[in-house]
Amino acid sequence: MSDAFSSAISGISSNTTRAAVAANNIANANTSGFKASRVTVESSGSGRQETHITESTEPGSLISRSEGFPEGSDLEETSNVDLAEEFVQLQISEHGYSASAAVIRTQGEMLGTVLNILA
Repeated sequence: MSDAFSSAISGISSNTTRAAVAANNIANANTSGFKASRVTVESSGSGRQETHITESTEPGSLISRSEGFPEGSDLEETSNVDLAEEFVQLQISEHGYSASAAVIRTQGEMLGTVLNILA
């Protein structure tokens, strides 16, 4: 029975990481040159989940930063954060939390039923 708890806690941990990375990306969406991070989740055979964070290599858009003079014009790279994708990641985290909480709740109810039968 502890495997279900372990899997649910692992799911909560990976969804916490996913939500934190999405929040960091959203917070830095207007930071010039910022590269968004991505979370990948891999499940092991025991039901535990491993999270890996990687930085995106896609370039951001280039914008012209002029100082008022044509010869002072520079190109600056914006961040490569896609806000729509980040909000999707937050939704995935929310549903993952709900699923893990349901597993914990169901496991607790099953354990309570077994204890009531034995008592």
